[in-house]
Amino acid sequence: METVFRLKATDLNLDFLNAIKSLFKNDEEIEMQISSQSGFGVLKAETQTECNARIEKSFNNVKKKRNIVSLTGDEFVVLTQKLLKK
Repeated sequence: METVFRLKATDLNLDFLNAIKSLFKNDEEIEMQISSQSGFGVLKAETQTECNARIEKSFNNVKKKRNIVSLTGDEFVVLTQKLLKK
């Protein structure tokens, strides 16, 4: 089963969670994905040409091993814990 719920964050409550849980029986594993429709102002509107140029630049950076950030699993955990404390 796959579905999408579009709602306001203020609509999230225990009744909603319990309704979701009632759809699945026997401790079935489920996957949930949450995204914001607003994007938090991180992404700017861009034309298809600008989008393609950005993707191509990123691809070339990866090929040339330039402007890449990589973390070990332990480094990721430490960074995540640090960011959660802010």
